[in-house]
Amino acid sequence: MSPPLEIPFLTVSGAFTGRNARANLSLSQNSAMFSIKQILRKWSGRKPVAATPEPSAYTIPENRPLTRQERTLTEWLIANGVPEARSFRAQLDHLRVVGRCSCGCPTVDLAVESSQGSTAGASLILADYIGVTPEGIEVGVILHAREGKLSELEVYSLGKTDTTNRTFDLPAIESLKPFIPPEVDG
Repeated sequence: MSPPLEIPFLTVSGAFTGRNARANLSLSQNSAMFSIKQILRKWSGRKPVAATPEPSAYTIPENRPLTRQERTLTEWLIANGVPEARSFRAQLDHLRVVGRCSCGCPTVDLAVESSQGSTAGASLILADYIGVTPEGIEVGVILHAREGKLSELEVYSLGKTDTTNRTFDLPAIESLKPFIPPEVDG
């Protein structure tokens, strides 16, 4: 398994950070704007399309324990992510959901019980997988840590199914496979 990935040339524009496919990402190269979906299309060899404004997603505040499905998936990602992910296992019993994405995806912001809100700053990617939801939607799943704490369970559509104004569930664990980015020509 490859080491955790931090991408210094990637910045998130908008009113929030660490959000999924609805966020606009700017790459320093040529100051072009791409959405995650468009970047994935380029990586998968499909012709990229011109960036178009997308509706902004935002965080809806929540304060609740993880659902059984969120906990099971997070526990599996910790066990199967990068080796450093195992050191976050002790936080699982104290983890709460402090926000969710407004776009309909099942992405949630996490905080350890003693924290009131989610953390900010550079993300350490503990696990990066692709899978399929019960609705048949192909998704990416990333478990993030920030400031030494579990901070986000990100689940986003890979764009092969239109999920506009549609909610979808977490992927089935048995469908998860490690995300391996294709070689990018430099």
